[in-house]
Amino acid sequence: MVNSNSNIYKGYNQAKPVGYDKEISHTNFGTPGGEYLRRYWHPVALTSEVSTTPLQIKILGEDLVIFKTTKNKIGLVHKNCPHRRASLVYGKCETNGIRCCYHGWLFSPDGKILETPGEDPDSKQAEQVRKKFKLGAYPIKEFNGIVFAYMGPPEKIPVFPHYDAYDISDIVRRPYKINYNCNWIQVLDAIMDPVHTSFLHGQSSGIQFSEGFAELGEIEFFERGMQYLGANTRRVDDNIWVRVNELILPNFTQAGSAFAADGTKTRYFGRSSFTRWVVPVDDEHCVAIAWGNFGERADPIEYNNKEGCERIEAGEIIDRTWEEKQKSPGDAEAVEGMGFISQHKGEHLMPTDHGIMSYRRHIRKSIKALQKGTEPKQFKNNGDAIKTYGQDTVLRVPKRNVDDRKFIKSVGAAVLKLQFDSEKMPNKDRDSFIIKELSNMEKIWPEQVASFEPHVKHSLLKISQVVFGNFFVMPFLSSIGLLIITYLFTSQVAHSRLAGLISMLLVLQSNLFLTFDTSAAFSSFWIFFYLLSLYLAIKAWPLSPIFYIVSIFSKTLTLFFGPMSIFFVLNSNMKKQQKIIVAVSILIIIIIGITISTTQTSVEVKWSADEFWLGFSAFAFQMRLDSIFVLFLLPLIVGLFIITKTNRHANSLLILLAGTLLSAPFVTGLTDQTNQPYRFLPFIVFFSISVGMIFTNRKIR
Repeated sequence: MVNSNSNIYKGYNQAKPVGYDKEISHTNFGTPGGEYLRRYWHPVALTSEVSTTPLQIKILGEDLVIFKTTKNKIGLVHKNCPHRRASLVYGKCETNGIRCCYHGWLFSPDGKILETPGEDPDSKQAEQVRKKFKLGAYPIKEFNGIVFAYMGPPEKIPVFPHYDAYDISDIVRRPYKINYNCNWIQVLDAIMDPVHTSFLHGQSSGIQFSEGFAELGEIEFFERGMQYLGANTRRVDDNIWVRVNELILPNFTQAGSAFAADGTKTRYFGRSSFTRWVVPVDDEHCVAIAWGNFGERADPIEYNNKEGCERIEAGEIIDRTWEEKQKSPGDAEAVEGMGFISQHKGEHLMPTDHGIMSYRRHIRKSIKALQKGTEPKQFKNNGDAIKTYGQDTVLRVPKRNVDDRKFIKSVGAAVLKLQFDSEKMPNKDRDSFIIKELSNMEKIWPEQVASFEPHVKHSLLKISQVVFGNFFVMPFLSSIGLLIITYLFTSQVAHSRLAGLISMLLVLQSNLFLTFDTSAAFSSFWIFFYLLSLYLAIKAWPLSPIFYIVSIFSKTLTLFFGPMSIFFVLNSNMKKQQKIIVAVSILIIIIIGITISTTQTSVEVKWSADEFWLGFSAFAFQMRLDSIFVLFLLPLIVGLFIITKTNRHANSLLILLAGTLLSAPFVTGLTDQTNQPYRFLPFIVFFSISVGMIFTNRKIR
């Protein structure tokens, strides 16, 4: 027998189909996914397709006929006549409706039976039929060359959403329609997959849009309720190009320009190349119905034609030979090549697939909630058009004597935060404000970027810029400080210098500390000050509340850590009077902080269990990269329980671990603030402290 290598030639082991996600893939009538999608408005046809000649279409697995009366009123109805099931594709469009070719029954666009020729007009049976039975019909709205329909329960019909993309001046919108021979999820996934643009549209197929697309940038995802954003920030010579793809659930998508931006020329808040919906036809087919956007802030006007829209949609024109498709595949070839329904359970998703995982999870939760009677969320206009974020911005920001990869990512985050911070402005003012501020950011970089840094209070970064002439210095020092205070704190509570060394080394090697965003440096301000406040509760108790205030000033999130601080103080070896003073001080700080936060900020406070659990998923996604953490978390918890009787700080560490684990998801569930992995860095710190304590505890060795 030939010896085999178990690490190669896995064909036989993987030959059996692994299955797909039926919950989100099946969308026909009566399926959970279909019921979910039927709660929203969807485009179903182009206005140019609709005429007095009935057109057969299929949407959400349902055979339909769309037509126009001779008075130009559009109707969307079931394909088959309710009399003898003849096809209305062969019907005749008249003044008031569509007439069946078989027996002449006449139906209005809303499905009423207007005439039953051949039947006695005085027949009670005929009268009852006309009153009782209806042709299945759906409400429609024709808007700017596209026909939309609502196919859900009539009593649940939502307001037709109006997005700001509809109102951008000086943009020509060209309706288009592209058919895909695959499940809708495969096409929708691409919008939350910024990495594919670098390879599919640059390196694999040759340059389909511009050379800049081939640059693999820094990827970051943002979740904002029903909105999902994937930012790909690239360096192109002395420029930084921020391109943002956007998904608004369930299927509204936008992306930065395809041909207008390549990273070589300055561009402030350029808008989307298309405004698009991906609509299931059935489980194995879908259709993209959209406007191609052309003009100064969108794609060049010369692409305003059929072929241009196809290239914007899929990278290449659709009608090509097999050889051409193999040589230069576009989006259609990539997604259709997965099969009619991709085998989702055979995927091996990576950190760059976080956007895909998140939006799929949200859809599943919405489907399950609907099954339990909770209607899916709807975007409301609230007096103004709904803000959107699909865009591209190119800023001239030459390389600096810093880690350019992390710097690029911070620029992308700054550009997005500028848009977030202006979302409550009227749309007529928002665009001009963003464009002006982007220009200012570019002119006074890097000082200005500090004021847009999304993860810490920017005043601390400004101090770094003023004192050291570089806003990276103070954050770097705070990271060093975090390691030092971790060592000192652990040494104190474990009564062992070795424990302090172990904890410091564990923090230093963690993936989250080493790789997060603009380095752990930016995110460690608040953690450093918070841990220092706990350490001073033991060493110099009057200073503890002061540094707790500083930690809140660095990051408001530490307000939620207050109860953990009180427990730590009350469980310490401090004198009773000292405990009371410090605990009461922290409680007062919490009350004042919450009062200020709720009265002086625009953060909407509303509990969402779905967002709470999504917060946990962000943590799990991040922590899977820390193998030591994953392997030792459970033994650590057991070990802490064991030593609680011999070391009173073990109780406090259990509370600190539980509290830091809950705080970030709790904030996400309570507000509209997007969860971020950096919020879990304190968990890593307290995990490391606990490990050091357990490994050096004399009572259990």
